[in-house]
Amino acid sequence: MQVNETANKGLKRAYKVIVGADEIDNKVQAKLKELGARVHVPGFRSGKAPMAILRQRYAGHVLGEVLEKTVHEVTEGLLTERSLRPAAQPKLDIVSYDEGKDLEFSVELEVMPDVGDLDFSVLKITRPVAEVDDKAVDEALARIAAGQNNTEVVSTARKSKAGDVAVIDFHGKIDGVDLPGGKGEDHHLELGSGSFIPGFEDQVIGAKAGDSLTVNVSFPDDYHATHLAGKAAEFAVTVKELRQSVPVKIDDELAKMAGKDSLEDLKQMIRDQLAKEYAEVSRNKAKQALLDSMANSYEITIPEVMAEEEFKAIWGQVEHAKEHGHPDPDDAGKSDEQLRSEYRTLSNR
Repeated sequence: MQVNETANKGLKRAYKVIVGADEIDNKVQAKLKELGARVHVPGFRSGKAPMAILRQRYAGHVLGEVLEKTVHEVTEGLLTERSLRPAAQPKLDIVSYDEGKDLEFSVELEVMPDVGDLDFSVLKITRPVAEVDDKAVDEALARIAAGQNNTEVVSTARKSKAGDVAVIDFHGKIDGVDLPGGKGEDHHLELGSGSFIPGFEDQVIGAKAGDSLTVNVSFPDDYHATHLAGKAAEFAVTVKELRQSVPVKIDDELAKMAGKDSLEDLKQMIRDQLAKEYAEVSRNKAKQALLDSMANSYEITIPEVMAEEEFKAIWGQVEHAKEHGHPDPDDAGKSDEQLRSEYRTLSNR
């Protein structure tokens, strides 16, 4: 077996490994012999099939196993022999192999830096603490209630407005020909939501329950169904019913909708979740302060693969906080591009 180092720059290492054809063949032979002892080949007594027959039947399957195992075992030996501490799983690629010829594969990795002895007594950090107040819990309850989106039938003969849900039947045509998939009954359309063809909802706003009307629209030029893109369509629409949003009460019934037995249980669940999120933010801020202090005191090179994984983890937490209405106040007013740049800098520390 031959091992040649092909790259050694900074924390990056790369090797070309060649395993002799004889070694591969011996391993295949041993594997086939082991397999032959437990398989039944028609025309031969159990465990007595000739090696030539076993090769003919099973060599392809066995070879794949042998190559995979050889590559991983040789790589483990290489790391141990050279005292390499990978920052992540090495990248392994088979460069070439043909039956009866040598196996050549490559190993690429980043190693952990040697940081030496650090004097942590010189590092000073402050860990912020945030309490979950009633206002934060109430705001979360309000968002849960708003998400239920209950509606009731509009009893008065008023005109529809944005925010109403119109229950409609519709039938669309293009140049007098029925539009495929352009017909529906009892469709619940939230007016002003932008969920239908652009311009459609605007023309339904102002209609009353029982009204029939004609809606003329044009499909956008970039419409996902390319055969409809840019074409004008006419819809016959009947407004069968109007429904309006009804605020959901924040009570035990709301809690049950959210899978809790009571409002107090729901509040406690929210409080626990917020406390967990706040603790994570606090941990990240303390970590950032620690890394800033270390960066000012020591010069340490971080493996790129570790920095990338750290960035993904941090960015996932940032997006989760934004989605749940608890973004970091320090991030206010910054674009995603700015935030990505700042958090990527943090992940490199």
